[in-house]
Amino acid sequence: MPAGEAPSPTLNTLSILLELGMLIGVIGIVPGILRSLPEDAPRGGWIFLLVVAVVSGIGIFGIRMAGGPRVELPPRTSSTSSATEGLPHQLHEQLAALDTLSNKLVATKWLQTVATEDPAKIRTLTRENLQEPRGLSGEMRDCADRILKVFAEATAKGVAHSTLSDDPGAARPETWQTTREVYVATSDYLGLIEQHWDEWVANPFPAEKSDLKPWQVEIQRLIDASWASSREARALLNSKSEAGALNALLSERITSWVNADRKTTATRWQTLKKDPNQARTRTRQDLQEMRGFSLEVQERAERIVKVLEDAKSKRIDVSSAWPAQEMTRLELWRAAQQMYSAGLERLALIEQNWDEWKAQPEAPDEKSMKPWQRELKRLEAVVDAKNSEIQKAPRTAATPTAAPSPPANNFDQLALQTHMLPAVTDYVTALKRLQATRWIKSPDAKSYHPQKITRADLHDPNEKLRDLIAAIDKLRADLDAQTLPVPAAEKEYWRIKRETSLAFQQLTGILEENWKEWHVTGIQPKTSEAKPWQKEALRLQGEVDKLKQIDQTSILL
Repeated sequence: MPAGEAPSPTLNTLSILLELGMLIGVIGIVPGILRSLPEDAPRGGWIFLLVVAVVSGIGIFGIRMAGGPRVELPPRTSSTSSATEGLPHQLHEQLAALDTLSNKLVATKWLQTVATEDPAKIRTLTRENLQEPRGLSGEMRDCADRILKVFAEATAKGVAHSTLSDDPGAARPETWQTTREVYVATSDYLGLIEQHWDEWVANPFPAEKSDLKPWQVEIQRLIDASWASSREARALLNSKSEAGALNALLSERITSWVNADRKTTATRWQTLKKDPNQARTRTRQDLQEMRGFSLEVQERAERIVKVLEDAKSKRIDVSSAWPAQEMTRLELWRAAQQMYSAGLERLALIEQNWDEWKAQPEAPDEKSMKPWQRELKRLEAVVDAKNSEIQKAPRTAATPTAAPSPPANNFDQLALQTHMLPAVTDYVTALKRLQATRWIKSPDAKSYHPQKITRADLHDPNEKLRDLIAAIDKLRADLDAQTLPVPAAEKEYWRIKRETSLAFQQLTGILEENWKEWHVTGIQPKTSEAKPWQKEALRLQGEVDKLKQIDQTSILL
């Protein structure tokens, strides 16, 4: 038998004791049976059985003591072949163990109860319920470490990672590094909950974000980090090529950065900064909240830089990972990383000198400045310089449009473009559908001169205009809901777009209703007085022409 299947010495000893006990039992039972038999009953069969039992017992005992099965080690052809055969097996075992632990974690009472988001049910949980998933997440982290160790061993022995698994996503160490981050973040945030158990049970889901304590902010950060890493791991598992993996990973990390940046701009520290009269009402707790979210933004930027550096070293093009291609430029993210680092140092310096800063937030003249104020001014200069460097970054359109747009003017604008990308995409799609109609495509077709336009040609764009207006309304609502600064000119651009589209839709509706008459006379008859519908059509056409003459551009297009 294989060496790994040979019984251990402990198992051999237990087997000998068990078989010896059975032999003694047989020897003890059979004489009792013989004495209990009637005098005229045959005893030959029982005596034969006793002899067979004794001989078998002694024979088995001799085999146990004298030897056992012959153990054969598998032949070794070469070190590379052995490594190639053994490492995939090790990886498979660890993946199976990880899957088992994952199923156990999902089935824990803790996760099942917390998933309900019912405070009453959550208050029934105990520390023991918490310790179970925390222990499992620790085991899963260790399992991920063993998986990474398999990859490290394969690298040391010159074994290609692609030979370790049939699944391309599972055969990449980056997948399991990201997976490990999920379990580390999960274990850490469960540990924080255990440290603040009574407070957490009393208020597991704080309604007022501005009242969050530092440990609650950290729990939110760790939960978000866990979810972000989980999405990244899934993206890596689903990718079939190295280029696909890096593009998917970069896309997920930019998405995580967008979510973190949105939280930063929504903090009380940032929102009050816009109003000088209310800026003085900011508290140290507001500052700590801002530091926590800023740290998350910085970490997200660092992770993006790592992906871009990896892609650059492997000469893989990742510009298609994000619709706004400037978001995939390594130089931009390096500048952002330095800007965030200086910003965090600035916040830390303010917190260290909080009372003095609170009394005099504006820096005094150069001569009366204290050392910490000089350092604060230097850090502000670094932030401004890096922000200026980001401003000069060339911009590419997130979606194809007819007219070019001005370059991006700051990093907040790039974030706004990213946040608004789904709504802008819906608008562009609706606009393309309208532009594909015969009424719009016909160069000679105008409301003044119908040419060969049919009623059906008018009905089609009328429906497409309804969809376009709905897309504009959704986009304007998203702009109003933004926590990022939105230029007034941008809101005005979309207001004019809606008025133009609405007037054009009303005009198309009037022409469709009066199609027969319009087809003969147009909306501006030469020999007779214009009818009411023609006057209204003329008014709407003039309004459309007037709105189209307004020269405006959008930073979103």
